[in-house]
Amino acid sequence: MRRLLPFSLLLTALLAACASDETAESGPAPVGGKAGKGGTSGAAGQGGDGAGGSGAGAGGTAGGGGSGAGGAGNGGAAGASWSGTSGQGGEAGAAGEGGSSGAGQAGAGGEAGAAGEAGAAGSGGSLPGGAGGAGAGGEAGAGGAGGPTCTPTTSKETECNGIDDDCNGQVDDVDVGQDGFCDCLRIGILGLPGVNPSANFQSWLTSQGTTVNRVHQSAEETFDAALLAQFDVLLSDWLVRPYSSDESAILKAWVEQGGGYLALTGHTGAEADFYPNVFLAPYGLSFGGGLSLAPANQFFPHPISEGISSVTFAGGYVVTSVPVDGGKSTVFAANADGHVGYAHERGKGRVIAWGDEWIEFDSEWTTIPDIKTLWSNMLRWVGPQNKCQIVKP
Repeated sequence: MRRLLPFSLLLTALLAACASDETAESGPAPVGGKAGKGGTSGAAGQGGDGAGGSGAGAGGTAGGGGSGAGGAGNGGAAGASWSGTSGQGGEAGAAGEGGSSGAGQAGAGGEAGAAGEAGAAGSGGSLPGGAGGAGAGGEAGAGGAGGPTCTPTTSKETECNGIDDDCNGQVDDVDVGQDGFCDCLRIGILGLPGVNPSANFQSWLTSQGTTVNRVHQSAEETFDAALLAQFDVLLSDWLVRPYSSDESAILKAWVEQGGGYLALTGHTGAEADFYPNVFLAPYGLSFGGGLSLAPANQFFPHPISEGISSVTFAGGYVVTSVPVDGGKSTVFAANADGHVGYAHERGKGRVIAWGDEWIEFDSEWTTIPDIKTLWSNMLRWVGPQNKCQIVKP
């Protein structure tokens, strides 16, 4: 409840203040009275135009403000007011009649609550009423999750369209037959088939859903970026001619942009078996040594070797590796003669060197289950990492 001082008393106090200290701008005013707990505050002190004293008890009424800033009661928010009620989250008091309002001060130790209301302008005052003190703010809510960036059009991908249709974070991860081969993978086979019956290798890959084209079966065909752009993976089979370092640089640039190269050898036991080495040189890999006839039965931890214990290795070569800048090679298979399988990561792409071509032959992959698993693992690992990555069945 407000108690208004008579205008005559206010005028008397104001004249006395001006006479005693005309230059004071913020001198303390005498405290008119200390409010008891929950009680009413004392009237404003008759002081100069400095800060008016006001002592409010917890939950009590703020003291009358002078022309300076209003004080805050313990636990409450006092406005620059003459008789605002303080308390936990309470309203700020109105500005004192005839006084200049000061800014309200937040109550110390008050519980969080609604912000105090601004004090009303004092009657006849020259400034607007002071802002009420705000209670402590509540904790900010956790930020909301971002909205979806993908709208699924199907629960399972069935089309090779370059779109993440089921919004699972994988583009064209289509494997209709659940055979471990991505149906959207585009494979190019460079060179001729091996000397043993392997005519069904290409049709077998096609039956897994992949697209397969055999190129460079004659020495006249051009090896360039346009050729490589047709494929996700290039597999070098029985090469019909040596390749140049410039052509190797074209392959390297394609690999670094996300292409996958898989080199096989062991077709003739002669010079042609080492034609792939020019393609492997930028990665520090090469085929060498004499022909090896020992099965590959040592597999080291790597995604390519998962689920494999032994595969045919009949008349191939060991693979050697030297360190090179810009890439990393990891051995994943060996036989009694040495390392026979290496995996290399370079830029966005990957390379595999496998020392024998027998894993292509119908007589092998139709009778040795581990060979099918090896092909599935190799194509999944060497294929593009931004699409066609299916879940292994």
